[in-house]
Amino acid sequence: MLKHPFRIAILAAVTILLLGIGSMGFAQDSPRVALIIAQGGLGDRSYNDLAFAGLTLAAQQLGVEVVPIESPDPVGEGEQLLRSAAEAGFDLVITLEFSHFDPLARVAPDYPDSCLRL
Repeated sequence: MLKHPFRIAILAAVTILLLGIGSMGFAQDSPRVALIIAQGGLGDRSYNDLAFAGLTLAAQQLGVEVVPIESPDPVGEGEQLLRSAAEAGFDLVITLEFSHFDPLARVAPDYPDSCLRL
């Protein structure tokens, strides 16, 4: 039986995303990835920490720059966080906050060159 199946699943999902953006032909050598942290923040010893650990490991193995983005109000600032990350030039923006589903649908069409993912 696997000791950390959730961590392995997150690492696998992130690796697939990063390999997908690696084939998109970016101008810089290493793609930049923003990870919008959900409620609870880093240090929650749960969902946020596991996702960040998996993304960090994948980034180390694939040479990707990872930037976590935290907010005191990730729910209320959802659209602003997504827009700020896209405007900052990240190649991939991943949000861990489930309440960003609707804001993501509004923001993504405005930034076709950024991969915005929930």
